[in-house]
Amino acid sequence: MTTNPVDWPAFATEIEVLQRLQENFEDVSLSHIPRSRNSRADALAKEARMRGYAFSHIDQTRTDGDALRRIDTSVLHLI
Repeated sequence: MTTNPVDWPAFATEIEVLQRLQENFEDVSLSHIPRSRNSRADALAKEARMRGYAFSHIDQTRTDGDALRRIDTSVLHLI
């Protein structure tokens, strides 16, 4: 996956948010799961985007992170 928004213009905002989130954690990984294997999560993501929310799953081993962060005008619920 590229981290350059110019290479992936459709996801420029998501790349920027991911880069900001990475600054708050020691280790970050990102996995691609095809829609065909993840239709329920895809439906939830579409609904969240329509409402202006971005949801992220974080496998967090440290407990000192904030549960909710505001980045620009997007509210990110880190679960």
